[in-house]
Amino acid sequence: MKCPDFVFETPEGRKVGVEVELSAKFGRRLDEFVGDTLNTLSDEAGFHQLDGFLIVSDIAALLERYKLAFAAGNLLRTWKKDQRGHWRVKSELAVRADQARLIRYLSYKTDRL
Repeated sequence: MKCPDFVFETPEGRKVGVEVELSAKFGRRLDEFVGDTLNTLSDEAGFHQLDGFLIVSDIAALLERYKLAFAAGNLLRTWKKDQRGHWRVKSELAVRADQARLIRYLSYKTDRL
């Protein structure tokens, strides 16, 4: 489960998590971020379930990186440690289109709310 930087509730009652990103994540850390975020949007999240997620940054390239990572059909790897304590890919799952639609992106350098 992803614990967002903060959550706001829209006038319609939707809970939206906001993540302010200042540096890029790579490899396993990026996969964990994407997977944890998507898990927070799933029915299994229960009380902690969010209705959407907003990723905010002032770095355009970073937002593009996240758009690709959350794109429908993108392969998301899950990880586990092996017997020697090294991280290994456990499985690969495709990001679903219905999940991808719940993620929005905002550049606080160029966009307006």
